[in-house]
Amino acid sequence: MFNKIINKFLFLLDFSPKVKAIMNTGIKICFVLTLVSVLIMSLYITTNHSYILYNLGIGLFKTSTMFIVIFLIFGITFNQILGTSSH
Repeated sequence: MFNKIINKFLFLLDFSPKVKAIMNTGIKICFVLTLVSVLIMSLYITTNHSYILYNLGIGLFKTSTMFIVIFLIFGITFNQILGTSSH
């Protein structure tokens, strides 16, 4: 299901294969990091409340979601620089 969403987005903007592969890999890695941060935050809720777990979970969540946005923006930008965009 996750691949279908990414492929629909990438198909709409007509990315070059290299940019598409880099974006797809980067977004998947960041999504896994986001899931790890959610796991850390669930450990914070279920175990004793350690501020280290809280800060680690929140920091990792913020960083991974920011990197997802960065991969999307830079992918669109590099695609337009390469001149392969149909827009």
